[in-house]
Amino acid sequence: GLDASYPWLPPKTKEEFLDAGDAALVVNLRTSFIGSHSPPGHIDFYANGGLSQPGCQKWYYPYTAQQVCNHFRAVALMIEAVKHARDRVFPACGCPDWNTFQDNTCDCHNVNNFGLYPNTSALGKFYFSTNSEPLYSRPL
Repeated sequence: GLDASYPWLPPKTKEEFLDAGDAALVVNLRTSFIGSHSPPGHIDFYANGGLSQPGCQKWYYPYTAQQVCNHFRAVALMIEAVKHARDRVFPACGCPDWNTFQDNTCDCHNVNNFGLYPNTSALGKFYFSTNSEPLYSRPL
């Protein structure tokens, strides 16, 4: 799921939610407030904490435009991940939350890569930081 948009387009039934029960492996990427409230998958990637993306918070952008920028960054990150799939360009650290990741207090032995080939044996929440423009990927 690429930042599945639940607050603004709420599902009417359980079948409209993307959750871990929908497939043998559900992988989510969260990039904005729009997709932050969706149910968890088996693997959940949070780019820059999953709420706000670098380069989207410009003073001249109204709030809605900032959220749309954050939301559609998921597509840009996926495109970059596909173009550079063999390089595993988005390493992500398994952490309980964004603050722990930012404080460098996570045990980053549990690493996964956002993109076409995530490690399917490493489940849970994974955090990574990006640049504000392409190439978005950064090392851990």
